[in-house]
Amino acid sequence: MALAGTHDLSKAVFAVMPVYPERESSVLKLVKKKRGESVANDEDRDRSASVVSSSVADGVAIGSIHLDDDDNALGAQAAVSNTGGGGGIDSLLDLSDPSEQPPQQQQQQQQQQQQQQASSGLEDIFSAATAPPSAASITDLFAAPSPAAPVLSHGGPTPPDPTALATHRATLSAMQLQPSLDGVLYEDANVQIGLRAQFQAHQGKIALYFGNKAAAQMTDFTSVVGPFPPLEVQSKPPPSVVDPRQQAQHLLLIQSVQPFVDKAPLVVTFTLSGTTHHLPLHLPLSPFSFSSGVTYAAQDFFARWNACVGNGKDRQLIVKAKDPSCLTKPVRDQALNALHISQLAGVDPNADNNVAAGVMATKGDGVEMLVRVEANMRDGLLRVSVRSASAVLAEAVEGLLRLQLGVPQ
Repeated sequence: MALAGTHDLSKAVFAVMPVYPERESSVLKLVKKKRGESVANDEDRDRSASVVSSSVADGVAIGSIHLDDDDNALGAQAAVSNTGGGGGIDSLLDLSDPSEQPPQQQQQQQQQQQQQQASSGLEDIFSAATAPPSAASITDLFAAPSPAAPVLSHGGPTPPDPTALATHRATLSAMQLQPSLDGVLYEDANVQIGLRAQFQAHQGKIALYFGNKAAAQMTDFTSVVGPFPPLEVQSKPPPSVVDPRQQAQHLLLIQSVQPFVDKAPLVVTFTLSGTTHHLPLHLPLSPFSFSSGVTYAAQDFFARWNACVGNGKDRQLIVKAKDPSCLTKPVRDQALNALHISQLAGVDPNADNNVAAGVMATKGDGVEMLVRVEANMRDGLLRVSVRSASAVLAEAVEGLLRLQLGVPQ
């Protein structure tokens, strides 16, 4: 109604959009330039499109912003997703069926896949800013062909390397304490498995990257998550064949259904040089992948605190501090931050104690968690008190704080 009274402005707002000109990818233009091919036709087409845009917008007070090409459009979508706006969780990773996409988009995806296969390896996917220092590129890992794994006499699947499996278990705990899940999940002489994940409320999108380090082709390749009832999983599985010194991708859309303590199973199998390999792994997911902080006034906090009693909903743990620094408030603050919950000031009469609150998002209602941590400097002890509407979530909170602050058992 406001626009109706402003003729010039309404004319500009409701003006017909100019036709979007068909333009070739800017990346392909650069490739053609390097090859010495002429791009005069592309430039003429761009100039003609500019003339059309100028003639349509002539006399209009507000101009239009045009996307140069599909690459820029995809870049804009990625920027919106990373800042938490726009398409939200559904735009983080594409789980659509390639056969349902337009031919032009399929061609672009094929070109992108070819470029990825020509890249140096996992360091191109896990950037130097986020990849762990120990993560080597596939180029380095493939400097010399890996020896073929031994075949067991009974003819069954070859079990994983015990050292690599132990490192994987340690990685699960380390990743759980990271602000975001990003790094190498498992690695042995034949395969390197990388992971990158993003979460929003009760949903998460995970990309698994499998690098074939061997000099032979991997066949019958499978990657399966679950069954794991606390999570609903939609999967876009990797291809069944992974060529030597190449990598495959497995995309997952995950929704939390209820709190959990155990890790979701990930089973990877493949055949290499006639030998079947079976890797019983896990994903580094926890309830805190889906949690966020909440704030309460002191009166509201204690009302909720007193309501969570019995049936395992109230847990208390006294542990010996892992080292003297764990008794200090900054280290305790850091431990609570790993839960992705909010610390509350002015709730506890003793300002040196930690009080925090948060909610784990699920497909249904969110599940609340309340935490209090006290330090006994003289005896080197910590008392962790946890209350939640879910006994399982209270156990998970207690377990993660014990892992960070207490002496290993």
